[in-house]
Amino acid sequence: MTQRQVLDSRISDCTLQCQYLLLFLLNVDEEKTFTTDPCSTVSGYSSVVPRPMWLEKVRENLDGRYRLVGEFISDVRLIFKNCAIYNRNNLKYKELGMRLSDVFEKEFLCTFNIEERSRDNRMKGMMKKKEKDNTNTGVLQSTSNLPTLLPARAPHQSNSAQRSCEACTEVPDSSHWVLVDPEVSTEKRVSTCSLSSPAGRYECSESGLRWSCVGQVTLQYCFADWHLLAGELPNMQYRPAGPSMEIKLISGELEEIHLPHFLCLGGSQSCLKDAVKVLHKQDSGVCLEKFELSRFHARLVNPSFSLLGPFYSLMSLMRPGEEREHMNIHADVQVYRSSTSPLNFRLYLLPEDAHLRKLLMDEEEGFRGFRLPRPRPVRPLQMHEFYGFYTTPEPIRIYPVELDLRVSNIGPNFAEVRIGEAGDFKIKLISSADQQTVWEADITRSECFWTNPHQSSDNISAAEFLKRHQADLVQKVKNVMPLADKLLSQGHISADNYADIRTERTDQDKMRCVFKVLESCGDRGKRVFITNLQEQHSDLLEELGMPLGWEYENPV
Repeated sequence: MTQRQVLDSRISDCTLQCQYLLLFLLNVDEEKTFTTDPCSTVSGYSSVVPRPMWLEKVRENLDGRYRLVGEFISDVRLIFKNCAIYNRNNLKYKELGMRLSDVFEKEFLCTFNIEERSRDNRMKGMMKKKEKDNTNTGVLQSTSNLPTLLPARAPHQSNSAQRSCEACTEVPDSSHWVLVDPEVSTEKRVSTCSLSSPAGRYECSESGLRWSCVGQVTLQYCFADWHLLAGELPNMQYRPAGPSMEIKLISGELEEIHLPHFLCLGGSQSCLKDAVKVLHKQDSGVCLEKFELSRFHARLVNPSFSLLGPFYSLMSLMRPGEEREHMNIHADVQVYRSSTSPLNFRLYLLPEDAHLRKLLMDEEEGFRGFRLPRPRPVRPLQMHEFYGFYTTPEPIRIYPVELDLRVSNIGPNFAEVRIGEAGDFKIKLISSADQQTVWEADITRSECFWTNPHQSSDNISAAEFLKRHQADLVQKVKNVMPLADKLLSQGHISADNYADIRTERTDQDKMRCVFKVLESCGDRGKRVFITNLQEQHSDLLEELGMPLGWEYENPV
């Protein structure tokens, strides 16, 4: 079973497992720190912690109050979250709670025999793939069979530069990267990107990886799990600061390679520029290398790839510090509708990491979740801090009440929200440390019932939808220039195309010009345009009967 299936199981079907977990914790808690009511023994506890919880209280609730396993697990986790909140400045008890929390999570996985599908299976496939590569069994395509670069898009400010973070606007970031779409192949649940590029500066639309070269190069790369490196660094106090990648230079030579990271370098964290390092794992061992850190990427000059043949290098950005140290990072909030009857949503909180987002998308696809794209937080959040989701009007239920922002090997961190009656509502993410709102989004009533094309017989392509409804869109879309602004900033149209649209006098003529420009865009460009329309004219698209479920192209 997966963790989500376990959490949604009825408590009556899992009584023995839950009782065992509770007894396990009672035995591990030798000093009875978490067993009794802390309000009766700790001064001022109830004034700091809004919802106290302890193991004896969980034991009482287990006798009849809980309906789902998730409610039981949520209350146990709440004990350790409360400990971290109250003991923010008391490292002894804070670390005690964190250690016991880690022990509990591992025992939880073992007790319910939970499959860590979204990560472990990928890593097994990747390790097998690596063994095959080292024996030259031909898992990789030959250079002659690799895709050549499609006609380049207009140079643009790149996906990274379009992010909005108020805290690090003064931190420089390079621009004028050509966004390219790699060929993606999947084997044993591991997705590998492949492409060839002539001389130039490029950014991969799938991973955020950048590179520059003075001649033709052929690359293959895929995401890896940084936990594979944990055993290599027993004495090094470094933690991940971005996705790990397995990169293969098939032919040619790279001038530079730029690895994405999720650290926010604004304010006092600008000192990290000299502290964060790139970790190389090669056949000869592990080493840490210095590099130049920009706003969203780490720049490595003349990266050490073998020029004699395929050679893999597992790269990971590592920051100094303890695993539980608070660190300002760029974070992401993902909203998925899990069902319409009853109306349930899953809200995910995770670092801004393309690998984690891909794992989440794959997992939600398996559960037929429907993604509602929303902007990222515009201020940095703190790693290993606690945040709570709240809705207006209030939902029937939210659990867990709070989430800690973390990179986890036990699955994505999410809260489930059950709404009573479908209608417009607002979601807020609030910091438990200072009660400040750090992110918010509006969900409309119509979005509660949008159709996922993967579950619909009326699944048409983006090109077909635009062709079928061109006349209606030309007549009914108003305020066209914001759509053109997005297409230009996303690299899907050139400056000349943009100027042509701008010179048209009416919205109808501007839309006709947009359709003319879209003829030269690929399917991805048309899908992104529909996503932009979705944000600006959702009611119109619903009126046209659009199956609003094309996977969001993450243009911002």
